[in-house]
Amino acid sequence: MKYIAIALSLLIQSHLTFSHSFVVKLKKEYSSYQEIPPNTYKGHEYYNQLFGILHEYEVTEAYRPLKSKKFENIYILKIEDNRPFDSLKSLLSSLDIFEKIEPYSYYRYDNISEIPNDTFYSIHQWYLPHIGAEEVWNANISAKNEIKIAIIDQSFDINHVDLVENIYTNEQETINGMDDDENGYIDDINGWDAADSDNDVFFSNSHFHGTFVAGFAGAINNNGIGISALSQGVEIIPIKVSPNSNQDSIGIENMMKALEYAMIMNVDVISMSFSTNNRNEILHDLIKEIYSEGITMVASSSNQPTTKKRYPAAWDEVIAVTASDENDLKTSFAGYGNYIDIVAPGIDMFSLVPGNAYGTADGTSFSTPLVASICAQIKSVNPSLSPEDIIEIITSTAIPMNDDSLFLNGQLGAGRIDAFKAIEMTSIYTSSPLIEQKQPSLISLNFIESNVVISTPKSLSRAVILITNVNGQIIQKVELDSVKQGTTIVGINQHKLKNQMILVTLISDSNIPVTRKFF
Repeated sequence: MKYIAIALSLLIQSHLTFSHSFVVKLKKEYSSYQEIPPNTYKGHEYYNQLFGILHEYEVTEAYRPLKSKKFENIYILKIEDNRPFDSLKSLLSSLDIFEKIEPYSYYRYDNISEIPNDTFYSIHQWYLPHIGAEEVWNANISAKNEIKIAIIDQSFDINHVDLVENIYTNEQETINGMDDDENGYIDDINGWDAADSDNDVFFSNSHFHGTFVAGFAGAINNNGIGISALSQGVEIIPIKVSPNSNQDSIGIENMMKALEYAMIMNVDVISMSFSTNNRNEILHDLIKEIYSEGITMVASSSNQPTTKKRYPAAWDEVIAVTASDENDLKTSFAGYGNYIDIVAPGIDMFSLVPGNAYGTADGTSFSTPLVASICAQIKSVNPSLSPEDIIEIITSTAIPMNDDSLFLNGQLGAGRIDAFKAIEMTSIYTSSPLIEQKQPSLISLNFIESNVVISTPKSLSRAVILITNVNGQIIQKVELDSVKQGTTIVGINQHKLKNQMILVTLISDSNIPVTRKFF
């Protein structure tokens, strides 16, 4: 019963041109594959039906894109038939052997400028002091543990003079055409090219995106040249996800391969500066598996001012980032919506360009590695923190946006990132008896100036706002007859708060309690 995957393996033929591709996920009981003669399984009730369907749709290839045994039930199907995806999905679904059947999707890089100008440090890094980087460095509260950040992106100049020392080196590998560390990747000394299946993560100087993104998380500090990054004590693992044949293309297959490599390399943080409108649930399963491994993932929203959800950012397991300017306003190009978690600077961003050069560009692509950098520093201070802990710290310490109309309506997440407050809170977060209950996604709480802001999709009956300190002592209690659907603002006595971290809990008769921490 469990060898139905043999039917897919028989479809592997010569590489032909194809019009469509699909991603399928077999149910676990059918996913194991062994090299056993196929005629052994001709009697299987689904075998001939599946084989017939795949031939009818002119499948030119059927193969497993991922190496890990836990993902052995994921296949890519390439077909020449031009009939709609829904007709093939309907036929395959009728066999009841597939867990999921999804169309092949593509992702786009979320940057505005196609090629940044190469003026050497002509524009200062306004965004680092703006998010509190100098306070972090002066307080000397970072770089206590070495942290690995995977940057999944386009092309990387890993020999850039301002990056090379922070590029990860796999000391178990040597350039000899062999897989010395037996991780499934040959000669992966400084990352991996998931698109072209080799160890060369550089394509050309004209493709700057990956190098530019890496600079925000991995530029070398205090080397007397170029720029700085918030992160200290980090190692950047570059993972190239665009093929040399088309540097602007990010197919879902390469995306999955890149994520699998990051997981195998046991990274701490993954930064993804690209997105798509397509919600692929097979990719989501992979994201959930990585999240369960304790890896924090950060992704950009989009560079279109729309509320339309972008993936992978919109999934709960990923920190969704959009862009702000020097006045803590959303940039005109940035996406927004109720899936956004946090905001970070994303305009006039100064970073590394291939060929030991520097330049400026705009985009949520460059807000994302700033947030990933802060996640890495939090993890550096306390490696035991989970991705859920890290997003709680980041959102609880965020600065309210000046764009009140969008922010108060829950369209800009928790606000603009504050690196110093987030990292300072990390030690408090882990040493205090905080309430462990996590906030449900349907109701959001924010604390802005002297107000508790409640956003709820439905009315709540007889509610209580309870404000306590980290030791559980009640500071204030506000009773409400009800909370109306939408946004409700409740004033609080600011003098009683005494500039300390607080917990705000909303309790009502018609919903489970919701708790958020604020600093």
